[in-house]
Amino acid sequence: MKIYQILLLIGVILASIATSFYLVKMISLLLKSKNSKKITDKELDNDLKYMVISIVLLTICSLVYCITSIMS
Repeated sequence: MKIYQILLLIGVILASIATSFYLVKMISLLLKSKNSKKITDKELDNDLKYMVISIVLLTICSLVYCITSIMS
């Protein structure tokens, strides 16, 4: 494995961990709203923003890793 493939693999792993973390956080917010507790818009916006960023990073790193693996 070349160094850039290792770095991309590390990026994929970190982005998947971040995506899982924010997915669990969003589910806990939804469960909190079922228990009739208010969710602030700021809290929801921040979590959603970071979740979208981590999903985009995961997608980009995965695609680049797949392309470089196929080409080498």
